[in-house]
Formats: sequence, structure tokens, C-alpha cells
Amino acid sequence: MKNQDSIKVSLPYGETFKHCQKLLEENNFKTTKLDEEAGKILASSGISWESFGEKVNVELEDLGNQQTLVKLSSKSKFPITIVDWGKNNENVKKIIEGLQKL
Repeated sequence: MKNQDSIKVSLPYGETFKHCQKLLEENNFKTTKLDEEAGKILASSGISWESFGEKVNVELEDLGNQQTLVKLSSKSKFPITIVDWGKNNENVKKIIEGLQKL
């Protein structure tokens, strides 16, 4: 199972990158790869009663004029997951909502 979405943020690239990092931590994701130059953050969550965990991928693109495009995706860690109980959608939604508040 996989969910994805994107949002344009009215903040400079570096600041947006830091906010994404912070939002992931606040939502109990552990960063597994961080590459500000390439605009990539990979994070994961542990096992819960809802799932075997998820992998979250964040890609940032500097659009200039203090605008940053953030692309998010969340997918289940366990490759043959058939039902994710909306967990991947919830993961993406939480980060998008956090970025909308900036």
C-alpha cells in the first residue's frame, strides 16, 4: 500500500527542509537518510497495532522566490500488505497539515 501527495510551501528551501525534518520527528518517525543537497529525507516508523511500520519519503525542490515544492509518499514496510487501515494516508496528511500551518 502506498499514498502520496505534494504541497507548495512559501518558505526558502533550507527552512522548509528543517521543518520537514522536525515534523517527521514530531510524528514519531526515525530519519534513516538525510541529504539536504539532494533534497531527500527518508524516514520510517516502527510496528504498531495498525501496521508493521511504514517508510516515508520526502523530496524537496527549490522553486525560487522563496517557494519550495515538497513531495511526500508513505508506503508499508511489509511488501505484501493488502490493507493499511489508512495509515499511509494519515502519515502523508499529518505532514501536509504541519506544512500548511507554516
